[in-house]
Amino acid sequence: SMKRTLYIIWSSFVLPTTSSVSWALPPCPLDQNSYWHNCFGTFIMEDGTKYIGDHQNGKGNGQGSFIWDDGDKYVGGVKNDKRHGDL
Repeated sequence: SMKRTLYIIWSSFVLPTTSSVSWALPPCPLDQNSYWHNCFGTFIMEDGTKYIGDHQNGKGNGQGSFIWDDGDKYVGGVKNDKRHGDL
């Protein structure tokens, strides 16, 4: 029937619900003195603050987390090593 034919055509174009595509950036160099660009990594600042996230142009830029020595955390947008709301 026409209805069955349309269903078969439509169902052959439906994308699978799971995807193996990953949008993650490559890992940053282990050496914190290297220029970190277009990568994801953990950077420990001079004051002990830990930044885990995206790096662009040698700074935290994109999405990331700050963790301070006292346990406080920030998760969200980051621009030039500073909290920047949701990007």
